[in-house]
Amino acid sequence: MLEAVSLFIICLVTHILDCYIFSKLINEKFKVNLKNILIVLIFSIIDFAIGISCNEIIKIVVTNFITLVILKSIFFKSISKTFVGSLLIYIGYAISELFYGLIIYLLLGKNSSLIFENELGMFISNVIIFIICILIYKIKKILTISKNIINWCDEKKYLKILINCIITIIICTILMYPISFNNVNKEYYIFLYTILVGILVFVIGYFNEKSNNNQLTVKYDNLLDYVKDYELEVVEKGKAIHEHKNQLAVIDDMIPKNNKKLKKYVSEKLDKVSKLDDNVWLEKLTNLPTGGTKGLVYLKIKKMLDNNISIYVEIDDDLKTKNKWNNVSKNLEDYTRILGVYLDNAIEASIESKDKQIIIEFIDNEDNIEFILSNTYKGRINVEEIDKEKYSTKGKGRGYGLSLVKDIVEKNKLISQSREINGKFYVQKLCIKK
Repeated sequence: MLEAVSLFIICLVTHILDCYIFSKLINEKFKVNLKNILIVLIFSIIDFAIGISCNEIIKIVVTNFITLVILKSIFFKSISKTFVGSLLIYIGYAISELFYGLIIYLLLGKNSSLIFENELGMFISNVIIFIICILIYKIKKILTISKNIINWCDEKKYLKILINCIITIIICTILMYPISFNNVNKEYYIFLYTILVGILVFVIGYFNEKSNNNQLTVKYDNLLDYVKDYELEVVEKGKAIHEHKNQLAVIDDMIPKNNKKLKKYVSEKLDKVSKLDDNVWLEKLTNLPTGGTKGLVYLKIKKMLDNNISIYVEIDDDLKTKNKWNNVSKNLEDYTRILGVYLDNAIEASIESKDKQIIIEFIDNEDNIEFILSNTYKGRINVEEIDKEKYSTKGKGRGYGLSLVKDIVEKNKLISQSREINGKFYVQKLCIKK
C-alpha cells in the first residue's frame, strides 16, 4: 500500500514539474485552476495505473506520451513545440537521474542498489532527481538556449522535429534501461553519462542553430516591411533636399558680391544642405525598382556612411525595366534576407579592416540579375569553409547568417551564390534567374 501511494505521488509530482518547467521554457505562467488540476490529476492516475502493470520500457513510453498530452491540454501550443518541450524535459530528467545515480554509486558502490529497494529510498531519490532537474533549468544559459529552441518550432517543420525527438527519446530510453534494474557498474555510468551529454549537446546544437536562423529570418522580414515604406520617404526627401540646394545656389548667385555678410550666410547654408544631399546615391538607386530592394540598400548605405566606409555603387541602366525583376518580386523575402546578411556582414568586416571600402553592384546579365558585394576585411578568409555550419568571416560563433543563406539557396532553385577573394576584397555574388 505504501509503495503504491509513493508511486502515485511520484507520478503526480512528475507531471506538475513537467508543467512548471514547460511554463519556464515558453515564458507563460502555469495557471493553477480547477481545470488544470483535474487534467494533471486524471492523467497522473492513468500513468500510475499503467506504470504498476507494465514493464519499464512501456512505462517510459506511456509517461512521455502522457506528458505530451498534459502539456498540450494545458498550454495549447503547437504539436511541434509541445513535443520539443517534452523532449527537453525528458533529457533534463535523464541527466538528473544519471548524475544522481553516479554520485550514489561512487559513495556506496555495490550497496547503492539498497536505496532503490525500499519505498522511502525510492521516494527520496525521486525528490532529489526533481530538484536536480529544476536546478539544471535554473542555469541561465541552458534556459535561454531552450527558449530559443522552443520559439523556433512551428507546424510547418513538425515532421522533421518529431522524427528527431522520437529518435532521441528511443536512444535515451535504451541507454537508461539497465539502470532500472540497478545492474550497472561505475564504468557503465560514466559511459552512459558521456553519451547522454553528447546527445544533449547535439540536440541543443541542432535546434539552436535552426532557432538562430529563424530569428534572423524574422529580423529581415520585419526590416523588409519597414523599408517598403521607408524608400518612398527617402525618394521624396532626396527630391526636396536637391530642390532646396538648387534654390540656395540660385540665391547665392544673385547676391551682390559686395554683400559679403549675406553671401557668407547663404554659402554656409548651401554647404550644410550639400552635406545632407543624398541625391548622388539616389540617382544610382533609381535603377532599382520600388518594393523593398532599393530601400534596403539605401538603409545599409546610410549605415556605411555613418561608419566612415568608402562606398562605390554601380547599377546597370537596363535594370530600370520592371519585368526584369519579376522573379525577384516573387521571391522578395528570400532575396532580401540574403541581401541583408551579405550587407550586414560586409559592413561589420569592413569596419574592422584598414581601408574600409565597400563596392555594391547590380548587373543585368542575359539570364539573371547579379548582385555583387565587395568589401575589405581583416585577417584571413577560407572561402571553401564558408558554407559549413557556424563558420563566420567575422569570428567564432557568428556564422548563423551564412547558415541561413545556405538554407535559402538550397531550397530556392532560382537563387545561386558564389564567393571569391579578389585582391584586398572579399567578393560575394548572388544571382537570381530573370
